[in-house]
Amino acid sequence: MTSFQIKRSYRKLTPRLKEELSGCKTVLDLGCGKTSMLHYCEVNFSVGVDLFDPYLEESKKKGTHNKYIKADITKIEFEEDEFDAVILMDVLEHLSTEEGKELLIKAKKWAKRKVIVFTPNGFVYQGDREKNPLQVHKSGWKPLQLKKLGFKVRGVEGWKKLYGYNDKLEHSSLKFGTLGMVAADITRVLTYLLPEHAFELWAVWENDN
Repeated sequence: MTSFQIKRSYRKLTPRLKEELSGCKTVLDLGCGKTSMLHYCEVNFSVGVDLFDPYLEESKKKGTHNKYIKADITKIEFEEDEFDAVILMDVLEHLSTEEGKELLIKAKKWAKRKVIVFTPNGFVYQGDREKNPLQVHKSGWKPLQLKKLGFKVRGVEGWKKLYGYNDKLEHSSLKFGTLGMVAADITRVLTYLLPEHAFELWAVWENDN
C-alpha cells in the first residue's frame, strides 16, 4: 500500500486494536516496523521486535515500545504465556507460508490471552522498499488458512476488486481515486462478514484455557 493508504488503514483499525487489547497489560509486537498501531494504544508494557535497524531506530524515537529486540522473528523464542497478547500487523505476507504458520503456532504459545493478525487477503505483490529486503512479499493468506489455525477472521478495507497495482507493481492502490475510497468504505460492512471478498484480513485467536 502507499504511505497514505497505510496511514488511512491504521487510523481506521486502531480503535479495533484498542478494543481487542482491552485488559491486556503486556504485548509482543512482532515485525513492529517504524510505524506501529500500538503507538496509539495504551498498554502497560510492550516489546517491539524487528530486524531492520532504521525501523527500530525510528520506532525508538517515537517511544512506541518499552523494550526493543533486534532479531529475526522466525527464530526468536519466548516463554509460554509470557505476554497477554501477540500482534502481527502487516507481517505474515513477508514470510513464506511455512514460516508464517510456524510463527503463528509459536505466537499462540507465547500469548496468555490472544494473537491478533492483520494481513492482505491472498498474495499482493510488493518488492524491495526503502532499501529493506524484508519488505518483499513472499506469501498470501486466505481466511480458511487462518481459520484452520483457530483464528476468527473478519474482512477489512472493503471489496478486494477495488484495489489494483501501480505502474511499477510495487504496491497496491485504490482504483478510481476518491470514488474508490467511497466505494471501499461502503463495501466494508459486507466484506467484514465475508472476508474472502475483502482486500485485507483481521484475524484473532483467543486462548480458551
